[in-house]
Parts: sequence; structure tokens; C-alpha cells
Amino acid sequence: MLHPELEFITVLDFGGQYAHLIANRVRGLGVYCTVTQPEDFDPAADGPAGLILSGGPQSVAAEHVALMRPRLEGYGKPMLGICFGHQLLAKLFGGELAHGRDRQYGPAPIRCAAQARLFAGLPAEQSVWMSHGDHVAKAPPGFRVAATSDSCPVAAYEADGRDIFGLQFHPEVVHTPHGGAILKNFLTLCRIRTPWAADGMRRRVIEQTRAAAGDSTLFLLVSGGVDSLVTLQVCIE
Repeated sequence: MLHPELEFITVLDFGGQYAHLIANRVRGLGVYCTVTQPEDFDPAADGPAGLILSGGPQSVAAEHVALMRPRLEGYGKPMLGICFGHQLLAKLFGGELAHGRDRQYGPAPIRCAAQARLFAGLPAEQSVWMSHGDHVAKAPPGFRVAATSDSCPVAAYEADGRDIFGLQFHPEVVHTPHGGAILKNFLTLCRIRTPWAADGMRRRVIEQTRAAAGDSTLFLLVSGGVDSLVTLQVCIE
């Protein structure tokens, strides 16, 4: 259970292998992060300070647009799409997608536009990790191209007047050397005022467990899973 005053980021998991890695990278930057399924995200709820849409193995289809359009069109907080998420946001807001003749997988140099907010303080030319077949061929109306590569005309984009961003590449992997700084720039735009650390969450879990147990005797069956062993450690402490 999250502390009621703890601001956090949510990763919408579209089936990519890196969704939980994205969350871990965000937590490593001092911001708590949750992972949820797209169909479970309720924009009307008292939710995250920002959204990250993960990658995924599929192509953006009509059903993805139908699922996410009512959830994201009026969403006023910062959003960052990565790979599939980048393509989905572009499609939602009127951009054009294309399928490359060859799937791109590996390092690629990109050229960043001047004043692009996610690349603030970073080199204008840098190496990133690409893993995709489809790509954004044309940014949506009201969006500007923030980075390009030789094979990807819209390697990154950002909206004019809104905190909506897309990255065709993966900033969460170590193969993108400036990926952590890019994610940090996004988190700064989310204006999170409650820094988070794993040790602080540990203390809260211990306090919540003790408060719930009171003077009762706890009987715990350890299945061998990580969750059971962590709970056992909390109970002992």
C-alpha cells in the first residue's frame, strides 16, 4: 500500500519485456513507480503524477486506440511513450505510422533538436538503443520532432504546450548511455515533490504490518517465493 501523500509514476505495461525495468529505473532516480495494465488504468482516479507507456511486441491496432483514447485524450499530466507507447501516442493524436522494411535492433546515433526538453543538458548527438519494426513517419499536429536518426524520421517528439513526449528508443536500458538523464528530465517535468527511497518503503511496510497484527500471533506459510520471504523478514523485525 502506498503512503497516501506519496507522489508516484505509473508505467502502463503493453507487454514489452522492459516494463518493470522502466519502473526500476524510475525508482532508482528517487521516484516511486507502479506498473499496471492499460485496461486497468482509470484517469479519473486519484492517480500518478505522470504516465509512461511501455514498449510492446505488437503493432498499434484499432483496438489499442479504442482502449486508450478515452483514457488519455483529456489526461492533463505528463506522458512519455517508449517504443510501442511512442507509436500509440502518435496515433492517438493524429500522427502517421509506417512499417520499416527491416526491424531495427541495436545501437543507433540520433540527432537532438535544439531546445528539446527531454534532451536538456545532453549532447546534441548521442547513441541510443533501438528495438522496433514500426516507426512514426509523421508527428501529430501540434507536435514537433525532438530527435531524428538515419532510419527513423521521428526518433523522438514533444507536444507544443503540453508535457507529452515520445521516444522510439529505449532510455531504460544501459545501452542508451544518457537514458537515465532523459528519464530524469521527464520526472522533473512531472514536478514530484515527495522523493522516495527503498528503505523508506521498507519502514512503512514494517509499520503497517505491526499495526495490522497488533498483539496477534502471525502464522506464515513460506512458499519459497520472494514475497513470502520478504513478509517473513518484516514480521521478524
